[in-house]
Order: sequence, then C-alpha cells, then structure tokens
Amino acid sequence: MTKFSPRFFFFTLLLPGLLFAQTRHTASLDETLSLKTLSAARISPDGRFIAYLMRETNWKDNSYVSQLWLANVATGANFQLTRGKESASPAELSPDGK
Repeated sequence: MTKFSPRFFFFTLLLPGLLFAQTRHTASLDETLSLKTLSAARISPDGRFIAYLMRETNWKDNSYVSQLWLANVATGANFQLTRGKESASPAELSPDGK
C-alpha cells in the first residue's frame, strides 16, 4: 500500500481548487475612495523612525483627513501622533534627531 505525504495531497488535490476558486473583484467607487494612502514619509536622522501621513476618507464630512503617524523601524510598531477633524502637516525632523 502506498502512503501519500501531506505535501502530495496539498499539491494534487487542494492547490488546484484554491487557485481556481479565486474570483475577480472590481472595486466600487466607494471602495476606491475609502482606500488609505500614505505620503510625506520622513526618515529620522538616526534611521530609527519614519514619520508619515496617512490619509483616510471622512464620509460624514465628505472630505479626506491626513493624520501624522510614526513607525519604529526596529519593531515595526506604528503610533498615531495626531487626531482630529483637520489634517496634519507633514513631519519636520530636527537635524540632530531630538
């Protein structure tokens, strides 16, 4: 009796079904407008942090709002620095990194 490996089972039976089960989705106008976008990235002088703006759709006020975020390069952790209904300006980092 032949013993089938899990790898053989996956590649012969499951993978083709997974590949052909995917369907195409055309994004609606609302989905497209709701996409978050990143801009104005600034790297700190020591290379430890990246400050950037994230733009989101504010459907209630019919506008876009950009907030300032900070990413720690070593850990990948992100921190939102600004909040509110008004957009924040891009970050300005001091040359000495303080």
